[in-house]
Amino acid sequence: MDLRKQKTITRIKNGFKELIKEMNYSSITVQDIIDKSEIGRTTFYLHFNSKDEVLKSIINDIFYHVKNPQVELNHDYTGDENLLSFIHHILNHFKEDKDLLKAILRSESHDIFIQTLNYHLTLLIKERMIPYYTIDNIPEEILINHLSTSLSEIILWWISKDDCSSDESIVSYYYFSLVMPSLTTKGFTFSFSNKIEKIG
Repeated sequence: MDLRKQKTITRIKNGFKELIKEMNYSSITVQDIIDKSEIGRTTFYLHFNSKDEVLKSIINDIFYHVKNPQVELNHDYTGDENLLSFIHHILNHFKEDKDLLKAILRSESHDIFIQTLNYHLTLLIKERMIPYYTIDNIPEEILINHLSTSLSEIILWWISKDDCSSDESIVSYYYFSLVMPSLTTKGFTFSFSNKIEKIG
């Protein structure tokens, strides 16, 4: 994507982020986003078809970045491929936008956010957890749903809290209290402080 196009998209997203903190989602119009972003109507529709698409794009950006990490000022997850690090990275960015996310969850757009979050967490669980863990006699599809839904609910709980829990505490709560006790390893061992490592 060329730099000019990227700058325009960033302006649109930033304009939307400001509006969602000021107004109810249902009250926001495309024209509001256009005015806030200081762009033309034609320019907006070159990049997005609706305000819903802008919201989905903001959420998708976080997960794309997490799957394609680069060195950043406040954290570096490059070269770290285990699920624990992915979750830490997601929460790091959610913490940066926590006020925005709280506003979204209080608005009529919360279903869009939750659906998009669940979609990405399901993919993450499939890629980073299912190859290593199972529950005896439980179909894989049900296991994936259980793991991704549990993580989603804890993240939503964390976002809604007034005091910001540390990333580490929420991840440890997820792993050790809800999920890990019920799972059987497929020839792998898990350490909270280390990557998943194959036995032998």
